[in-house]
Amino acid sequence: EAKLGIDDGSAITETFHFVLNNSVLKDNRIPPRGYTVAAFDQPGLRPVGAVFADGQHWDETVYHLPDAAASVVATLYYQTSSKEYIDFLRARGGEDGATLGLLWDDLKSPPEMMAVAIAPMQFNYFPMVSR
Repeated sequence: EAKLGIDDGSAITETFHFVLNNSVLKDNRIPPRGYTVAAFDQPGLRPVGAVFADGQHWDETVYHLPDAAASVVATLYYQTSSKEYIDFLRARGGEDGATLGLLWDDLKSPPEMMAVAIAPMQFNYFPMVSR
């Protein structure tokens, strides 16, 4: 997730104004293969709110589950555009933003299933690794 904003010297305001944004409030997106801290240590490239080691191009999360769970199904979805972004463009994007909003009303950019993992339970937690 990346959250960007405008720093006017007295406050940072989160916004979708990608051309005007001059500040990164959060960027915990998984880095690409070949990632090194030194190579990505510059504004717009470094993670903000997350730490990745040299060579790390994945994230791990542990989910604690009920003891009675027999298996886990994890599904990864991807959505091209969020409703919040489309609403921003609809309100501030002039005629093109309004047209995009109408297209969104019809199609909604539905999430697409990218992968599914099914695992039998051996413990009461399920580690997820995103690559």
